[in-house]
Amino acid sequence: MYFVPKVFGVHDFGKKVDHKDVNIWCEMYGLRRTVCCQEFQGLAQLLKHDLHSPTTAHGALELYRDTENC
Repeated sequence: MYFVPKVFGVHDFGKKVDHKDVNIWCEMYGLRRTVCCQEFQGLAQLLKHDLHSPTTAHGALELYRDTENC
């Protein structure tokens, strides 16, 4: 449905964008990796000493399950 919306009788809401705009957006927002405040990170480190930010959905789920048991 995403690549050929007309086949499924739906409207293509895709929009062409200028690569310059994409690059500007990436410079402004793309490099930020802050997921939570420093205070929360400090508390999380107290609960789980080997804490690291997950890089995959599976890793995030495992971290969630681990912190449930703290």
